[in-house]
Amino acid sequence: MVERALVPAGDRIQKFTGLFDFTLDKKGRLVIPARIRNVLDVFGVTNLTLRFLDLDDYSCIRAYPTGYYNQNILGKLSEFEEGETADDTFEILLLTANAHDVKIDSQWRLNIPDDLLKKLEIDKEARIVGMGNFFDIWRSDVFEDFTKTRMAARKKRAEKDG
Repeated sequence: MVERALVPAGDRIQKFTGLFDFTLDKKGRLVIPARIRNVLDVFGVTNLTLRFLDLDDYSCIRAYPTGYYNQNILGKLSEFEEGETADDTFEILLLTANAHDVKIDSQWRLNIPDDLLKKLEIDKEARIVGMGNFFDIWRSDVFEDFTKTRMAARKKRAEKDG
């Protein structure tokens, strides 16, 4: 492992980037890719908050550094007046109900809770996609279909606008 003094943070990518395919072990653990690990290391992140997301019928797990999640996601809760209406309560549920706090182990593995793996129907293969301040975990075929669908929609909009 390279010591921090030898690789200044300014010389390292400080956002999550890249696309990686990995296999989960028998316990549902996922080894965090080196490029993602480097960003976590720069900021001293040892815990992640995992959240199930449904994106237009395509599902993934979003992995946030827990400090980021607390500030930027849970920080939105104040917008909903303590759940005084059904709509407010639903918005709070979307932000909190499917969130899991997980610790990164000493071998840079992430133990993904079984309920999240079941929702995504991930049993062995997973794709990790860097998304800037967080990264997503997808079932590979679902990610491929999602990107294909979104590219087709983008092309259709461009043709309509063009």
